[in-house]
Amino acid sequence: MIHLLIGDARVKSLRSHLSNADLDRLAREGATPAGSPPLPRPERDTIAIELDRTVNNSGTVSLAGRQVTAGEAFRGRRLTIRIEAATLVFLDPMTRELLRTRPNPLTSAKVPALQGARPAGPPPRPESEPSRSPSSAA
Repeated sequence: MIHLLIGDARVKSLRSHLSNADLDRLAREGATPAGSPPLPRPERDTIAIELDRTVNNSGTVSLAGRQVTAGEAFRGRRLTIRIEAATLVFLDPMTRELLRTRPNPLTSAKVPALQGARPAGPPPRPESEPSRSPSSAA
């Protein structure tokens, strides 16, 4: 995962496309691990819901009449969206792999009325291994 921070505030998280070779090169050049990921912990005081949406050609999904950015890389792909009080978590519906997080723009009054809403399953987990490019998998 790559986490974009401004100051100490996490703006967004997305899947890394760095290969093992990329990480090895960065380490040789003096890069060090950044520490614990700044992902939000699942919010235990609120009830999360999930729903499925297909990402449109603009890289967005519609939630309560609002267009929310999922990312152009997910165009045409069906994703599960976990809605927590402050966070939208985009995940793969089959593996529950974390793909992206975004701030939740919805009010708590709009969430229960979302089409296809259901109680959330277990929180997703980020992939623990870096992405492998075809050249580094050999």
